[in-house]
Amino acid sequence: RSQTAALSDGKSTASATAPAPVPDPAWSLECLPFTIQLYEKVNFEGPNFETTVDCPSLNSCGINEVRSCKVLSGVWDLYEGPDYAKPSYQLQKGEYPNPEAWGNGNTAPAQSVKRVTSYKIQLYEKEDFEERMHETTVDRRSLDGCGINEVRSCKVLSGVWDLYEGPEYAEPNYQLKEGEYPNPEAWCAKSKIMRVNQFKETAIKLKWGKILP
Repeated sequence: RSQTAALSDGKSTASATAPAPVPDPAWSLECLPFTIQLYEKVNFEGPNFETTVDCPSLNSCGINEVRSCKVLSGVWDLYEGPDYAKPSYQLQKGEYPNPEAWGNGNTAPAQSVKRVTSYKIQLYEKEDFEERMHETTVDRRSLDGCGINEVRSCKVLSGVWDLYEGPEYAEPNYQLKEGEYPNPEAWCAKSKIMRVNQFKETAIKLKWGKILP
């Protein structure tokens, strides 16, 4: 018989496609400290100031206003007025060469900055947000006591989180913004064979882990 006929009755599997490997669930969670560089002029020029804490005013910072900035880690809110007077703009890690870059249409500079310290994530033991769930905003060095054994889906309710492939925060890593991730593929982006072994949150120091069999 022809090769086509042989394939049709299952006697030849030479051209059969093997199933794609499935990414592993998450193991642990941690974060980076907050750091932002503030510049008085656009395009990162003029006097500048780096801070890791909230600044309700710029009086002691050596600059009069913020017209560009670099968010090195964490998530920050920039406010047009002192003492966190709105409007405000939330900035994630990246470079912002002018006020338009952070969403300010009228080019007004910022006068105060504040860390975004509200972080919350829901961790699900099964894909598609099924079975047992644990919600956390605090440090977790293991899943013991959380009621779940592993994480195969999650919902980021607030904050920005980084996921890492290897133990001890080994690269590569994948950043998760607020949203829903129904399976490991959703946070592994381009590759379907990545081992996601940890979460790393970008502002509050969190860590949890579970050694898989």
